[in-house]
Amino acid sequence: MLATDRTLTIVLSGFAGIAALIAVTGIVGLLGYVLQLRRKEIGIRLALGATRSSIQAQFLKYAISLALPGLLLGALLSYALRQSILNFLFQARASDPWVWAVSASFLLGASLLAAAVPARRAASVDPQMVLRAD
Repeated sequence: MLATDRTLTIVLSGFAGIAALIAVTGIVGLLGYVLQLRRKEIGIRLALGATRSSIQAQFLKYAISLALPGLLLGALLSYALRQSILNFLFQARASDPWVWAVSASFLLGASLLAAAVPARRAASVDPQMVLRAD
C-alpha cells in the first residue's frame, strides 16, 4: 500500500512539474508575442525618454495582471475540490494555509521569473532601429 501511494505521488509530482514548465513556457511565449506587437510603441517611448527600468516594470506588471486572476481561479477551484485530494495529502490538511501560501508564492514567482526574459528583451529595444524600420 505504501509503495503504491509513493509511486502515485511521484507520478503526480512529475505531472505537476511538467504542467508548471508548460505554464512558464506559455508565459514567455505570450509576453514575447506582446513584445513584438508593441515594439514600435516601446521604441517611441524609449526615444522620448522612458527609462529601461520603467519598460521592464511595465512588462512585469502586465505579467502579474495575468498571473493573479489565474492564481485566484486556481485557488477557488482547488478549494472547491479539496475533498477529492484528501487521499493524496500526507501530514497536511486540505485547508492548510501554509500549503496554499507556498503554492501561490511558487506560482507567482515562476510567473515573474518567466516574465523577466521578455521584460529584459523589451528594455533592450533599440529606438533608432525601430523608428528607422518604418
